Amino acid sequence: MMMRSYRSILTVILAMVMTFLVSCGSPSATTAPTYTPEKIAQIQTSATRVLELREKMPVLEANIQDENWVDIS
Repeated sequence: MMMRSYRSILTVILAMVMTFLVSCGSPSATTAPTYTPEKIAQIQTSATRVLELREKMPVLEANIQDENWVDIS
């Protein structure tokens, strides 16, 4: 019976210590991510390619349904 009481008290104490430590900690300030013009150009190029591939999806789906493995381009 004493061990159960000891565990309960220890659990409450640990919870209080953890709450105190978390509340006293200060978050580190980070700067917002920024994109360079080169990175923006790369993203736009990739986005254009993704849109082109998205337009081809119905054709690809039809070829897969027909099991036409040769004409997948």
